[in-house]
Amino acid sequence: MPSLPSPKLATQKVARHAVRDYIARRIATGQYQPGTKLVQNGIAQELGVSRAVVREAIFELLGMGLVETNDNRGAVVTEFNMARLLECYELREILEGLAARRCCDRITVKQLRELHDLIDEIHRLHVDGDHEQSARLDRKFHLALTRIADNRLVEKLSGTYAVLGKVVTIRHADPEQTYTEHQAILNHIQSGNHQAAENAARLHVHKAYQAIQQRPPEELGLQWIA
Repeated sequence: MPSLPSPKLATQKVARHAVRDYIARRIATGQYQPGTKLVQNGIAQELGVSRAVVREAIFELLGMGLVETNDNRGAVVTEFNMARLLECYELREILEGLAARRCCDRITVKQLRELHDLIDEIHRLHVDGDHEQSARLDRKFHLALTRIADNRLVEKLSGTYAVLGKVVTIRHADPEQTYTEHQAILNHIQSGNHQAAENAARLHVHKAYQAIQQRPPEELGLQWIA
């Protein structure tokens, strides 16, 4: 079980996010199977939080598409399948392209330097075969661009695919190709070329979409990336 902040110390917002991620993780790892009813009282007792916090966490998961409501059974786990995953990547392509465009006017020299260091580390880990840590930092890279873009609507919409994005690693992906694509995004942002930055970001996500679509399921690592 992932650690949760003490109810006495944590704000309700922090507790809600922790509960949301806990439930999402259990969905992604198959501990909550499709069709499983999410019993709010049981989850609240298990985690030591209020039923209201659990209800708010489930409401967020509804927006992410991981949970759906059933008139007879309440909140139940939706099916986690390839079609849903590909839908998330279609959304990512649009939003991350827009984020890269906006970064051209907002990114600082310090942020650029940090992101260049980050993609160097992603590449090193990928070459070394540490796919889980590489995927974790890759997600950090993309989320950083979304935050730098400074558009609350883009950040909010990104939350609808963030959880699914955390559970996918593509085994056998080419580390050199990934590194080249990351560099292209940052180089175009650094030069202030809005259209090229957007195109590079969209192409990067689209290639990931194609890789997921074309590869057999056994080459896709469906695991939680924290």
